[in-house]
Amino acid sequence: MKKVLLVVVLVVVLAFAAACAETDSPADTAGAPSGEAVGSLNGVDLYRDEFDYYFSQYFMSYFQNYYSMFQAYYGIDMLDEASAESLLADMEYAAWQEMLNMEAIRQIATQDYGIEEPSYYLQDVLDYASYRNLIINSVYNDLFYAVQAEMLEALTISDEDARAKYEEDPAAWDSRSTSHILLKFDTTDEAAREEAYAEAIALIERLQAGEDFATLAQENSDDGSAADGGKIDSYVNVYANIVDGSGSLYTEYVDAAFALENIGDFTLEPVLSSAGYHIIKLDDIREGFDASKEYIMDSMKTVSDEEVQAELNTMISEKLETAEIVEMTDFRYYDPAAAEATDESGEAATDESGEAATEENGETEAEETETAEDGAADTETNGESGETTVE
Repeated sequence: MKKVLLVVVLVVVLAFAAACAETDSPADTAGAPSGEAVGSLNGVDLYRDEFDYYFSQYFMSYFQNYYSMFQAYYGIDMLDEASAESLLADMEYAAWQEMLNMEAIRQIATQDYGIEEPSYYLQDVLDYASYRNLIINSVYNDLFYAVQAEMLEALTISDEDARAKYEEDPAAWDSRSTSHILLKFDTTDEAAREEAYAEAIALIERLQAGEDFATLAQENSDDGSAADGGKIDSYVNVYANIVDGSGSLYTEYVDAAFALENIGDFTLEPVLSSAGYHIIKLDDIREGFDASKEYIMDSMKTVSDEEVQAELNTMISEKLETAEIVEMTDFRYYDPAAAEATDESGEAATDESGEAATEENGETEAEETETAEDGAADTETNGESGETTVE
């Protein structure tokens, strides 16, 4: 069967197999491999257990998702060994490549980024390959965010671009920071509302008499910010959106904060929100481009997950290109020597009769390629790059 079909379908299966970390099989020997080493990457042995794990994941994914398609389009019965031999060979090759990719990920994460491998109780529950897959997926997640942070740090935004962003809507960036004292109560209970209001008025009178806002917040506020003297550690714009982070504040709260004129002013009337009554103090005002430039630039630095994944794929490829690899040779279906000969000649492998191998249904390679592209069109959207991904 022409290899192009397998490449297209494997794109999806690679991601699927990498994400499958659990198994119903009992542990072999407390997380230790039970099979022999079949190859290595930079001196780290890769074991038969891992190869069998990935091969079984690929096979079951193909069987569950593409069994009927292979029968209908190519006359391949995955339950018939002779019929599926070419497909099984490509699965073996993919399993070996996945082993290399996963170990490359682990080495990049631990050696280049100093990411530590976690330790889970599952080491004594899962078999070696499943547990190893779980660990590598864990360090991969940390690696993903580390690379994303590097990419963001490397981005530069010009003052011109940042200023243009500010001038699109200055109100989105001009912002204020506040502290508050929150008196929580059941807002549907009129008696509780009256009691909270009276308490808030009493606190406002104490503030007017010169008592310290932070001290009163620590002693009286029903909010998590009480420990910090009621300080809300963020800046909010007139639209109630937090400028230096994510989220928003109550509209009533923000309206009252923007009504205060000077830093240090506090509301002389309790401000009602769905949380209760607030007494709000204005801590800081940011107005104009220069005051918000840093936050504007940070907001303009974006790196998509796809861009991070592409960078990781490049890192994995470069790692494998320079690595010392002891190649696996003990395959049941895949023939490395035949594959190498095919790659070098650029021609299709031939069978014993000297004729180009064709599918059992008699389709030509050109027809097969066209059909493969049609039959697997839905899979391409999940992995156009053809690179291994870990989820």
